[in-house]
Amino acid sequence: MRDIYPIGGSYTQLAFVKNLVIKPLSYTSVEINIDTYEWSVNPTSYSIYIQKKIYSGGVWVNDPSSAEVSLSKNADPFVIDNLIMGATYDFQVVPYLNSNMGYGIQQKDYTMPTDGISIQTLSSTPKDFKVAKSYMALSVTEQDYLAKRYAIAFREFPAIVVPTTKTVSQVNGNEYNVGYFSYGTSLILDNTVENPNQMGGLGFFVNSLGQTGYYILIESTSSAAAADKKSVRIVKFVGNKVKPLKEIGTRTESTVEGIYGGRIYNIDVKVKIENRVVNIDAYINGYKVSYQDSTVKTASKVALLETSILAPTNKVAVICGRGEVAFDYVYGNELKDYQYVDASFDVNLYQGQFGNDLINTSFGDLSYMGNYSQDEIAIGNKKLTALDEFGTVVREILKVDVKYDTRPSYPIKWSTGINKYASLIGQKVSNFGAQAYILNNTSTSIPISNGLEASLYIYGNTLGSSGELEYKTDGLNDYATAEPVIFQSSWLQNEADVKALALWIKSNVINKGKLIDMSIFGNPLISVGDIVGIKYSYHGLAGTENFIVTNVKHSYSQGLETQITCRTL
Repeated sequence: MRDIYPIGGSYTQLAFVKNLVIKPLSYTSVEINIDTYEWSVNPTSYSIYIQKKIYSGGVWVNDPSSAEVSLSKNADPFVIDNLIMGATYDFQVVPYLNSNMGYGIQQKDYTMPTDGISIQTLSSTPKDFKVAKSYMALSVTEQDYLAKRYAIAFREFPAIVVPTTKTVSQVNGNEYNVGYFSYGTSLILDNTVENPNQMGGLGFFVNSLGQTGYYILIESTSSAAAADKKSVRIVKFVGNKVKPLKEIGTRTESTVEGIYGGRIYNIDVKVKIENRVVNIDAYINGYKVSYQDSTVKTASKVALLETSILAPTNKVAVICGRGEVAFDYVYGNELKDYQYVDASFDVNLYQGQFGNDLINTSFGDLSYMGNYSQDEIAIGNKKLTALDEFGTVVREILKVDVKYDTRPSYPIKWSTGINKYASLIGQKVSNFGAQAYILNNTSTSIPISNGLEASLYIYGNTLGSSGELEYKTDGLNDYATAEPVIFQSSWLQNEADVKALALWIKSNVINKGKLIDMSIFGNPLISVGDIVGIKYSYHGLAGTENFIVTNVKHSYSQGLETQITCRTL
């Protein structure tokens, strides 16, 4: 492009363009923002020069088939339309004071966005997530990585309600009403044995082209160490620049770091935006990292574009920055304030039950029926899309057949504990064993039992020895001779049964053969075998019962005394 020099007028009266930032609006239009040094007067107009470029001989040169275009604008920001998707341009902004030209500024070799990996620092794939009924995979070659290109796919989630702008300021940055959000995905990095360099992640507050947003990046340890970066980090994409965010607190290196391929990494994010501050709490397989972004006040309008927090949107993105990354699902939802502050609240909407494909076995034929409709959840009184599951791969059913160690038993039922990714679709229990059919209701490998939240067990009662239960009845009276009767049985399982049997024996057996010892006046006529009656109401003897004498003994001291023993008939 042409060189820019002042061609007339007073030097101190001219304006200098000192900063220039290009913001893509679509695949064929951009917005140009500038800062100027303004002296005694402001520019009266601006000229925008646009030159299409081509890549030839290893460098960018002017396209001979496309002439330079000149546009006249009165004030910035300047919107430039009718550009070519994926084409590369030089842009030049020159201020004018009437017919006097001031000092301008250039932006060379700016590439327009496309729907492939071909943008200078960021690419966008604006297509629906549902590209297949399986994992969705994104990949970036080493050449694209070295050229700072990313593969991104994103979509809108109607369940996200964007907070309104409270205050608009071109100097201090926009302020937003408070809003709470949750985002998440599950990704698998490729095998790091064959390719140690892998990087993927999740993005939110993404603009219409995916070039602006907050991104949680997970990079394999070997790749991150080579670049002297953390394996888990949160960055902000602004136009063609990647800016790191400020981490809050101190992370435990042994918990978050150590990212390897061939493993599943679950990302769950809680976000709060209020005024000019965005707080981000990201959980990687349950381990937390916290970051913050805030608007830095500046007098430069161009600088404010890079130092401001990003405007909230309802778009969520998945990203691959290096190697190959596969994604299982993505969700985006709005939270209530009490859900955001509750550390125990599970923000992850994916419970493994959103797969809506089925196998039709009517008339003996197996027919796969895929349902490509979007998954919806109930938000209040409405059903709004908050989750996209990329597909249901084969759902595995596991049969478990066990025999009890202690038999027989009284089982109640099988349970998977709080494991929300496995479902019992059939079970059978008996006194000696049990069977269960367990369905993996996700499209990933899951643990059936890991000693923590995932478990598989049968609960119920087992039969065993209860120990000895003993009950001794009270004596009949002080004058009756105690005659012990001991009854033992292994069929008595509780104390109530033991007591009931003892009292029955006492009342129906022992009392029928009551034995009484007593002393009477000397009576040599009484002999064994005699039938006598005893009346002693104090001890319940009314004289109506007949007793047979079983023993007689006479003694003489101060007179004759007879002791007899008799038993009831």
